[in-house]
Amino acid sequence: MPRQVLNYHDVQLYDSDVALFSSQQWLNDNAINFYLQYLAQTRCLSDVLLMDPSVVSCLLHQCEEEDEYADLAGGLALKDKQLCLIPVSDNEALGGQSSHWSLLLFQDGHFRHFDSSGGHNKHSARRIAQAFEVLLRAVDRHDGDGAAEQVDDVEDAPQQQNGYDCGMYVLVLAEYFCRQHDKDVVPIELKKYATPERVTELRLRMPALIEKLQAEAGYVFRSKSDVANVAEAARQGKTFRWCQRHARRLHCMVTCGYVEVVGELLFNSMMVVSPEGELVCNPRKTFLYETDKPWATAGDCFCTWHCPWLDKTISFGICMDINPDDFQAPFSAYEFGSHVLEHKSDLVLFACAWNDFEPHDVPPYKTLSYWAQRLSPVIDALSSGAYPKANCHFLCSNRIGSENGTFFVGASCALSLKEPAVVAHAGRRTEELLRVEIPDHE
Repeated sequence: MPRQVLNYHDVQLYDSDVALFSSQQWLNDNAINFYLQYLAQTRCLSDVLLMDPSVVSCLLHQCEEEDEYADLAGGLALKDKQLCLIPVSDNEALGGQSSHWSLLLFQDGHFRHFDSSGGHNKHSARRIAQAFEVLLRAVDRHDGDGAAEQVDDVEDAPQQQNGYDCGMYVLVLAEYFCRQHDKDVVPIELKKYATPERVTELRLRMPALIEKLQAEAGYVFRSKSDVANVAEAARQGKTFRWCQRHARRLHCMVTCGYVEVVGELLFNSMMVVSPEGELVCNPRKTFLYETDKPWATAGDCFCTWHCPWLDKTISFGICMDINPDDFQAPFSAYEFGSHVLEHKSDLVLFACAWNDFEPHDVPPYKTLSYWAQRLSPVIDALSSGAYPKANCHFLCSNRIGSENGTFFVGASCALSLKEPAVVAHAGRRTEELLRVEIPDHE
């Protein structure tokens, strides 16, 4: 089974993906999307859209109703995008086989198609352009009306010199157009930029780039200095900007774990960002796990906060917080569960990198059962009618994959503590999005 080597924003990169860069092989969707995400985070202005190939496939093969197009366009923030870069494959069906990549560009009401293999993807580019027109109209953009009928197949597009570098040309072209769109950077003309030499250089550079990002995004750090390299002050840094951007885009609350620096102290913290993009709460991990102790300072206490726009009381926990303190306190002390009970919380938001010693394949219920057991004070109070709220829901986001021999068990979930019952859960090894509706009053 492929081994996960990097979590980078919306991309989970596996060793099999990295191997494609290190050899003379055709790139898959995940490898393409990784570098597009990297460009989006490091090189692009906010009005540039770099489409994930899997999203392009969804657009082509799964969007049928108007509301589906509207949801997809809204999620892409398409209304505000001035430059759209769309990977094109010759895949004719969902889950089918592909053999060639090219790049479709939409800007100023026009489509341009750059194909490194003499027009191989001409038909596929037109299919995608037609679907993209519908996507534009879903957010009341009409600058693309009729543009799919006049896709410009750029005749002098840079051409690959072998049978496997088409994906790399897409990445180099995307890099070029991102730089060109930034008015502060004017690169040389396209043919002198997207050369076989630059394509080869980028392919060879990929493993080193991935290794660098691994060091920045790790959980199992080798030293305090390694952690300090990725630390951010509250309301500053790229993690906060990422949360702020998506909170405003989706008009929702966004939470994310990060290493917080205050003077010379480092904390394992969670930022909570409002729909307006403001940091409204900043819980710190109170019970430190063995991997935290070499670098982290414990928070003063567990954190509970009243969310004004939801009118809900929310308790926050980070991984080890739900366990007995240092695994030395009595199991029956239920420190975190007692805190939730004391504050009469409606919701528990729990962020963790819960791990196990073996990457065995077992159902996630053992993990879910343990988390529920640690909230026994709340469950017992709900059962006896002593809890002042109708219910309390436990929402957990847990990491999957592995890092430096540490296996993360996944099983992100939503639990209703009244019954108790599992409302929804993800698998142990799969990346999933859980959409759960919680009754406002029960």
